[in-house]
Amino acid sequence: MSRVWTRSDPLEAEPETKLRVYSGSMLPLRIEDYDFFYSRFQIPTWALATGGMIQRSPLGHYLLSIYGPNGLKRGVVARIPWKGAPLWNGIPPGPKADTFRSAWGPVQSHYRGSHEVGPLVLVEDQLSAIKLEAHGYDSVALLGTPADVVGTYGGSDRVAEIATRARTHDEVIVALDADATTEAFLFVRKWGSAFRQIRVAILSKDLKDTPPEQFEEVLGA
Repeated sequence: MSRVWTRSDPLEAEPETKLRVYSGSMLPLRIEDYDFFYSRFQIPTWALATGGMIQRSPLGHYLLSIYGPNGLKRGVVARIPWKGAPLWNGIPPGPKADTFRSAWGPVQSHYRGSHEVGPLVLVEDQLSAIKLEAHGYDSVALLGTPADVVGTYGGSDRVAEIATRARTHDEVIVALDADATTEAFLFVRKWGSAFRQIRVAILSKDLKDTPPEQFEEVLGA
């Protein structure tokens, strides 16, 4: 995901952020898809199958569900296949990802791991969040980088939702992709007082590409 945060208040939303429900077919993953996600990203089959986290579209996209903090679906992200995936057929024209919304709420996706206590990890993309969840970490996929945190709109609705979720966690760890470290520090500088404890994890590569046995080391948790 590479888009910037956008306002999600229905009374003030820009046209492109209004509700746009995905109306196409949603097909189950195949065995070769599960094999790819495990071999490429070390995401186990059960983690992908739970709640239909990832499905296929007839047009050759992977459909990644967007979840609110209550576990209900808010929409879906239609993403072009990762290189080497079974649906990969070269890079098609158009955007890498297209977001469809079926319910109001901040355009970010929540995941719950098995840790009863510990950190809440903020990441950019859903695959990183799904991988964290599979290995016990609670997380939120921001579906992009908060690059406008010093602008007029810095995502107050998103922050409020994350802060409510974070009340039951020891700390919030901002673990954006390696090329977004500056944005991570700007986010903490602007919104840090909304959280009891928050810090930045400086990554050398995206969490979806990080071996799970290294999570504790790279996150410091």
